[in-house]
Amino acid sequence: MTILRTDSGTFVEQDYGNRYWYNTITADTIVPDWVRQQGYTHIIEVTNSLIRYALIYKTVAYVCVDEDSYGNGINEKWSIK
Repeated sequence: MTILRTDSGTFVEQDYGNRYWYNTITADTIVPDWVRQQGYTHIIEVTNSLIRYALIYKTVAYVCVDEDSYGNGINEKWSIK
């Protein structure tokens, strides 16, 4: 089962060469409130059953991989091609 049915784009993560598909978060996208509050603009499909929220730019993606004790996202910086 694929989570993302209409992809906005794809990128390859540089360190491991994995390809990821993502969608842009729009006003109609159903996401937890904290996603919008913390400024995430994309949803990345990591596996068929796992998504991550992220900020995706031309050469880098800041991917939320966890949250701290205050509920703020903890980001990893992924270099992308």
